[in-house]
Amino acid sequence: MVIQLLEENGFFLWETDYKYILKYLSPLAATISGIPMEKMLGMSIFDFLPDVDSPEVLWSRNLTHNPSTIHVQCEFIQKDGQISSLEIKGHRQQKNDGDYFVGTGKLLDTSDEKNRLFVQREQRLRMLFETANDLIMDLDKQENILSINPAGCALLGYKPQELSGNSIKMVIDPQFHNISDEYSLKKLKHETDVTTYEINFISKSGEKIPLELSTRLLYSGEEIIGYQGIGRDIRERRRFEEERIKTQKLESIGLLAGGIAHDFNNILVSIIGNINLLQFQEDANKETKEILHDLETGAFRARDLTKQLLTFSKGGSPVKKIMDIKTILKESASFILRGSKSTCKYIFEENIPPVDVDPGQISQVMHNLLMNAIQAMSRGGTIKIFLSNVASNTLPSSLNPDLKYIRIAVRDTGHGIPKHLQEKIFDPYFTTKKTGTGLGLATSYSIIKNHNGLLSFTSESGIGSTFSFYLPTIDAEVKPLESDIPIAIRQMNRILVMDDDKNIHLLLSRILKKLGFRSTFTFEGGETIQSFLNAKKQKDPYKMIIMDLTIPGGMGGKETVKRIRDLDSEVSIIVSSGYSNDPIMAHHSEYGFDGVLIKPYTLRQLKQVLAEYSN
Repeated sequence: MVIQLLEENGFFLWETDYKYILKYLSPLAATISGIPMEKMLGMSIFDFLPDVDSPEVLWSRNLTHNPSTIHVQCEFIQKDGQISSLEIKGHRQQKNDGDYFVGTGKLLDTSDEKNRLFVQREQRLRMLFETANDLIMDLDKQENILSINPAGCALLGYKPQELSGNSIKMVIDPQFHNISDEYSLKKLKHETDVTTYEINFISKSGEKIPLELSTRLLYSGEEIIGYQGIGRDIRERRRFEEERIKTQKLESIGLLAGGIAHDFNNILVSIIGNINLLQFQEDANKETKEILHDLETGAFRARDLTKQLLTFSKGGSPVKKIMDIKTILKESASFILRGSKSTCKYIFEENIPPVDVDPGQISQVMHNLLMNAIQAMSRGGTIKIFLSNVASNTLPSSLNPDLKYIRIAVRDTGHGIPKHLQEKIFDPYFTTKKTGTGLGLATSYSIIKNHNGLLSFTSESGIGSTFSFYLPTIDAEVKPLESDIPIAIRQMNRILVMDDDKNIHLLLSRILKKLGFRSTFTFEGGETIQSFLNAKKQKDPYKMIIMDLTIPGGMGGKETVKRIRDLDSEVSIIVSSGYSNDPIMAHHSEYGFDGVLIKPYTLRQLKQVLAEYSN
């Protein structure tokens, strides 16, 4: 009798188990669906609701704030295929075998144009609610959650029924709970404007999620009936802003570091040059020579420090030389491992060809890899350095198959890198060390990439890590770096030196006089050009000019070389700078220079340049 009365008024009864499988339907349901009753039983309710395909969507559309009751308007497929609007109401009950739901369903009358438009509008808004990528929530006036969209549930890690009916404070960081006080003020002022602010939500897993939340109060006349809010996940924005701030700070520090390195290199030129002059004194005794050697070694360590500062201050294109890679590997390892608990074992193949590299930058890569290995083995151990030729069939796919490569590998037996961190280790600023900058591996990766190579790694927790980098080889002979090269001097060649440092003037005047050159010194570009013109007029021209690249407050080498080249295309011009990573130093010929002299330089390195370009 009750069922008949309900169906005469357009209602049908339904019952599902806790998995939303239909266990009972009154006859009207079969009539309006066109599906036999026996077939409908055992089907999921979601088979008949095209716009509700899961429990999460169903509960996100619940119009009540009670997780034990359901009130939803959704689409329903009728027997003629027409999609109509269906209103479902029900409540949760318990049986021995679990929860089940009972309730009623009724097709809404859409024959009236107003009702039809209302239903269409509701459906469109509902679709927007369900497909939005941002969190959307609806609260009652007690700040209890009436509904939250699928994106919001996914963001917070809850199912809709876990949130429905609970206070919004359940998912708000406690330090932001005073936001309710702000709402109270808005209530007193009867404000309806949208308010936007940043707030932390707490996910089910306990993660703090920063959101940009836009909220407004809802009124019915003078009475507040609830709140609505849209929250946008701003974790990526926050990361971007933090990295931007870090980048700005590092750029500022980098400029400072580069400036310090430049000035320090000028000082080292004078120190190393004068040490070298004393070393070539024939009357120096053995003890004096040993002291001078120790001084030179200390100065070289200071030079290595400035190289690290310059690498930190943004780096640049490598200033390449044809090198025997074994020399760089052994010198780097010897320097880094001195005083540590770890030892080094070299496993080098025979017949390793030369490479065209920036020795300072490759040393920096080895420094970073070896320091990581030392820190990974806090109790000490053996670090193995491998050097081998790479067979073409084992070459990583990202490298040029037309080139030949060598592989350098640094292997430790430390704690290894956890798998969840491995994809981040080359990211700038990522570090697991309390005092780390997160720049070591990122800088190393960039350096090797600029050498047309590849840096990669393998790691296993509890076993250790192996970092490998690949460098292309070159078919050429290695030039001796520190050999005493004889200089053939013709007609007492005249040299012009432009540098803003008086101590370098004094040093080079001694060295060049000792080597048989006549020299003139200037402080900036304008003075240099005038001196060059005067020498030409006197028919006693300069055969070589050594130019400092950077002249504070004056014309530097870049502009000066252009003007000199307009006057003379034959004179040898050498660029010299403490900014060894300046692009001009790497591509000097493109700017009109014939050669490079990187500060701080030794007497032998200066003589090499003089031998190559003075004649």
